[in-house]
Amino acid sequence: MFALRSDRTSAIVFTVLVLGISTVLFMMLVVTREGYMREGWRRLGMSTAGFRYWPLALITTAESGIAHHRRHILVREPPGHWTRSCANT
Repeated sequence: MFALRSDRTSAIVFTVLVLGISTVLFMMLVVTREGYMREGWRRLGMSTAGFRYWPLALITTAESGIAHHRRHILVREPPGHWTRSCANT
């Protein structure tokens, strides 16, 4: 997941993810005490896997990737050209 990112960027992304998750756990378990009841997690959507929305998530992700590649074909830029230009600066 972090193979194409610098060490600094990877550290920032990891830190933000860990802080976000730990903040939610702290708020649910310590501050509001709703984390000890199933209803508290259900309000956050954590009680089910949400299979009903998976097709929508897969379709929108695929459409985003297809649109990205169409743009590169229409503009005639090789994919990843912006990463090479950012690496040179």
